[in-house]
Amino acid sequence: MIGFAFLVSPAAAAGRWGCYGTKPGHPTPEERAAFIVEVSVLAVHAEKTHGVPASALAAIAIAESGYGWTRVALNANNLFAWKFVPGSTPALKAYVPACERRRANRYAAFDSKAHAFDFVAAKLATLDAYRGHTEAYRAALKQGVAGEAAVKAWLAGVATSYSHKPAEFTRKIIRIMNDPAQPADLVSPDTNLYRLSVVARRP
Repeated sequence: MIGFAFLVSPAAAAGRWGCYGTKPGHPTPEERAAFIVEVSVLAVHAEKTHGVPASALAAIAIAESGYGWTRVALNANNLFAWKFVPGSTPALKAYVPACERRRANRYAAFDSKAHAFDFVAAKLATLDAYRGHTEAYRAALKQGVAGEAAVKAWLAGVATSYSHKPAEFTRKIIRIMNDPAQPADLVSPDTNLYRLSVVARRP
């Protein structure tokens, strides 16, 4: 469903704003840090409300929005590059980037980042393509499966429907969950996002 953006696009690094890249000069290290804090809070609330893993949801928002600095994120509060489907949700409006010449890619426009998190989390909990994986994630936690393993199983399950490049998408999201400030193959003991799902499960 979704084609994820580069965290910092080559065009942005060169001073040119590509249609789906990040705004030139952004994100700065400080902007990355602030965005991580912001989406972490929203993701924890989303897991408490809808049962989707907060760690993965925050990481997807980081990947898809370039830490909040893509056109779609800035102009439509759409941190997930979630496509607009006519008639599926009457309250939503469509956003089409001005640089999209074919006008083929239409994205959902949200009232706020919080709205985007709540909407997408609800879809990941209820749509046929994702519901079973979200239910399996909840069941795994109740059975005592380690949080990191349960999150990765959920991610592997939803990736085939969420992205047209599921293997690449899965690896990117895992690296961000390991260390959201500097995505890596090793889990950072201090900054990893897996801790968010632990927080979400607390009373």
